[in-house]
Amino acid sequence: MLLTGASQGLGEALAHGFYKAGCKVILAARSREKLIKIQQDLSNLKVNTVRTYRPAVLVLDVSDIPSIPNKFEEAKQAFGPIDMLVNNAGISCRGEVAHTEIDVHMQVMQINYFGGIALTKAVLPEMMERQRGHIVGVSSVQGRISIPHRSAYAASKHASQAFYDALRSEVKDKGINVTVVSPGYIRTNLSVNAVQGDGSVYGVTDETTANGLEPEVAANRILQAVALCKKEVVIASFKIRFAILIRTVLPSLFFWLMARRAKQ
Repeated sequence: MLLTGASQGLGEALAHGFYKAGCKVILAARSREKLIKIQQDLSNLKVNTVRTYRPAVLVLDVSDIPSIPNKFEEAKQAFGPIDMLVNNAGISCRGEVAHTEIDVHMQVMQINYFGGIALTKAVLPEMMERQRGHIVGVSSVQGRISIPHRSAYAASKHASQAFYDALRSEVKDKGINVTVVSPGYIRTNLSVNAVQGDGSVYGVTDETTANGLEPEVAANRILQAVALCKKEVVIASFKIRFAILIRTVLPSLFFWLMARRAKQ
């Protein structure tokens, strides 16, 4: 299996979870140094319940779309054909629509949307030929609802949600499962590493992020969803899941609530 964004946060927690489940994990991210550390940490774990395999490392920048076909071929050298792709790499953004530069929108979309599409299109032909495979898209609750000051991020996640929904229907009879995961707030560096409207780094841990789920808890929920071949799963508090429902059944109320939030 190929796991992107594996060098920190939720990706690192997923790496631990899939490794301990006996998967042949290919750790992919931009930082070789961080990946090698995680590779070593996993190799040092003692797992008695299943046979484990030393993870492979793939230095990958998902925003570099032209490099992805060659990187996919490199990934296959580790364990053979890729039977599972977990598109977890991503970046967040903070900024009002009026003050977010178009280049920032494009950067966020390149990483969160086009990178995942390019990887999916790379693995799909062989999965279809073998009539089996699993594609997991780590989206966000902001792929279901959009909140103020997150326009670029929410747009990229909405686009990903639509892409995976279309893909799921097209590969239903080809032995390929598609799971979309929509987490709420997770205690990671996502907000610290977020870009602002002018392209600078946000550099702040939001209170909501600081009080979010532990990455290991979210990772375990994702592993369960993958094992059960669920089509989608929302990993969030009741309040957030209720907001998604309100957006669907009472959109005018949702818009009013978001307008109030924007003023705050």
